[in-house]
Amino acid sequence: MLRRLRILLAFSVLVFVFNGCDYRLVDNSHKSSRNSEYTIVRSEDVDKEAEDVSKRIYELIVSKDENKLKQVFAPYTIKCTDIENEIKSFFSQIEGNVISYKKIETVSRDRHMGNKGDVANFYCESIVDIKTDAGISYCISVDGTYNYLGSEDMVGVNDIFLCYSDEYSYEKKISEIGEAIEYTGD
Repeated sequence: MLRRLRILLAFSVLVFVFNGCDYRLVDNSHKSSRNSEYTIVRSEDVDKEAEDVSKRIYELIVSKDENKLKQVFAPYTIKCTDIENEIKSFFSQIEGNVISYKKIETVSRDRHMGNKGDVANFYCESIVDIKTDAGISYCISVDGTYNYLGSEDMVGVNDIFLCYSDEYSYEKKISEIGEAIEYTGD
């Protein structure tokens, strides 16, 4: 009887884990729901935020709004980089006016787990095949942090890079705003 109970308990845990629910300790109240000491984060929430942020960045690049583009960056990135000059340089590299893009695609997701749940969740999206009226194709990569335990200043966009290409290619980078965040542990 005890063996069956253990098997049932193990099976229940596996079903719960593979049900798409993840745990983290940081509270983003509007993005998640509280459950005792944990905040439940679904992978779909990270995916949706990454795509929404990428669409917003595309709109700001089309409108060439430097001030609003600065506002999407994490406070840490704004404090630790020369963000205004990097944004100006970024816009100066785009020849012509942006008129379309093909798609937004996921490049990567990176999760770091602690003893009681997620410690940090990072995302990287790519805005693929951006066309300008000058006939140039670009790709923009957006790196962001969804949560980072102990440092809400890290949450937001950390890095955007522009490359000549119709697809993600770090080797073809021509401009960058911000800097990538590396997880350093608990």
